[in-house]
Amino acid sequence: MRQQMTRFTRMTLGYSKELRMHKLAVSLHFGIYNLCRRHKGISNQTPAQVAGIETDRWTLERVVEMTDAYWKAKEDAAFIAAFEEAGL
Repeated sequence: MRQQMTRFTRMTLGYSKELRMHKLAVSLHFGIYNLCRRHKGISNQTPAQVAGIETDRWTLERVVEMTDAYWKAKEDAAFIAAFEEAGL
């Protein structure tokens, strides 16, 4: 993983300066590695398929849509909380 992610290298522009962003980037990397990327050593399946967690390989489009939906829901929740706090 260290060789695939530049966030672990201090000399690059992709170096994580905030722990929160580092955690998000590592989570995204593990998700794509286990759910999207085919591995030649396990007959062109993903590790999640081999483990029986998923039946189909995820596409990157699906990951982007799920990530966008997650952030949209988080923004909506913060917006609603701000209105409730203001008493509106």
